[in-house]
Amino acid sequence: MAACRGSLPQSCGQRLVAVVAFCACAAFVAASPCWVLCLGGELVFPRHAAPRHSASVHAKTSWNPPSLSSLHAPLFTVACLASAASLSRLLNRRKTVQNLLQVVRAGPEWHHTADGPMMKIPDGRVPDEDKIPVPREIYEGTQEITDFSGPRPGGSSVDPDQTYFWKMTGDKKAIEVIVPVPDAVTSNTVIYRMGDDAMDVSRGPLLEVGYKAKNDEGRWVETLLVDGQILNKIERRESFWDLEEISGVKVIMITLIRPSRMRWKHDTVMQRKVQEERIDPQTWDALLVEERIVPKITQKVFMDITFSGEAAGRIEFGLYGDILPETTKNFVALCTGEYTDAEGNLKQSAFHYKGSKFQDIKKGWLMTAGNPGLDTVVISFTQEELEEYVEHFTDPHALPKSVGKVKYDWVIRWGADLGLGEDSDGRLRREGQALDSAPDGEEQEAGKRMKELVARGTGAKLVFYRPEWEMGCNYEGKTSKAENFTVPHMKRGMLSMNRFEKEDKIGSCFFILGREFPQMDRRWVAFGEIVSGLNVLEKMEEDFEWLPEEVKIADCGLIGD
Repeated sequence: MAACRGSLPQSCGQRLVAVVAFCACAAFVAASPCWVLCLGGELVFPRHAAPRHSASVHAKTSWNPPSLSSLHAPLFTVACLASAASLSRLLNRRKTVQNLLQVVRAGPEWHHTADGPMMKIPDGRVPDEDKIPVPREIYEGTQEITDFSGPRPGGSSVDPDQTYFWKMTGDKKAIEVIVPVPDAVTSNTVIYRMGDDAMDVSRGPLLEVGYKAKNDEGRWVETLLVDGQILNKIERRESFWDLEEISGVKVIMITLIRPSRMRWKHDTVMQRKVQEERIDPQTWDALLVEERIVPKITQKVFMDITFSGEAAGRIEFGLYGDILPETTKNFVALCTGEYTDAEGNLKQSAFHYKGSKFQDIKKGWLMTAGNPGLDTVVISFTQEELEEYVEHFTDPHALPKSVGKVKYDWVIRWGADLGLGEDSDGRLRREGQALDSAPDGEEQEAGKRMKELVARGTGAKLVFYRPEWEMGCNYEGKTSKAENFTVPHMKRGMLSMNRFEKEDKIGSCFFILGREFPQMDRRWVAFGEIVSGLNVLEKMEEDFEWLPEEVKIADCGLIGD
């Protein structure tokens, strides 16, 4: 009777080969405590991951395949059954398995060219020269990463009895933590425990790293060198650890993968597809939440707030005078309305927050205040000056330039002789409101009105926005440079000075944070926090998000000496 496909080998030689293969596979499993899998003449060592089924991605090298250790039992079971059926059939598939492993191991090949990072799509069935190069763009939040050799966040533990070092990788995709351990530590005595995802979506899980050893009584004793909550969210299932040796010192090397998303987009200029990766914006001023900076409050100020003319309550702010003495001095002077100059004379501040209104309120985002109104100004034009300006404004091919009293970067606004009227939604415009710059928007309407003013022949008064005063002014009526960016924007209720990044200017405009804001770190200046009155802030967000002009600083000043 003819043998069916898949039946056991019939000849004695085939039976003998199958039995030898079965015994060899069984012996191989028993003698491999590290679950070393030999396929295609290559050795695959699994990374120590928790949980074991998670993928292992090493940030410093090309993409690594998932650990095969969790698959060793079913893989060898299949191998043994196949060898019992037909060793020759298994060997015929060796080339296929080997090619598959090469494709998986290869992962994306990254090459830095004049056009930026390029990816070569792997394909084990074609030669390298025929692989397809694909452009790639990497962003951290909205900021594109173009310099992979710049400064990176890093640090070390603050407890001398729990020594570790950490640093962000060059591609900003991971945080590497190096934990020195005694030479006697092995992979079996390493402690690596990572908790579940945190309830706060911006935070990482709890992490415990260390080692265990037997004491004189033969009992296992644990020594934890990393013990706390990871500061920022990470990809828990993709993070992993290795036991390595660096400069003769045995260390536990931990790689924490930062969250990111991949997508394809079409480059309309180059007419090509571009791979885009966006890494979540995060502030890594420490590895663990417990080790973040705790700025000392040196002075306190208050602001009495009114809603639509009615008292709403008091907000008290604590200021970090030791870290930012000049910024603190400026804010106190703007709150009190006076300051002491270098000669010891008491002078009146150029601007006083008392009586000013909030400019913007966005729930769970930012509250903006402190604008003295210097960014808008009314300019009087003679007939000749008006004709020159209108001619330039209505010329679609004209380049920006200064015209008479108007500087090249000033922008006309609604108000004065230009009038107000209603916008496209039927709402009455406000004095100083910006023009809609859409092609069929309000610029054409403004141009038509200015031509009517020229035809009147008596000159005109127009409102202009001056970007150099967008940040307001300090107590001396000037602007100053940012003092430092030491304090991160790490929680709701913090104070931050607004900043004109292009020219590094700060004045009187400030923010109150509605949440932690890592996107603002190293760009704006955090210098204080709310110590009392968060309930007023919550009321402001709930009832006046679209009515900031109804929120007023009725009074403000310094608390205590």
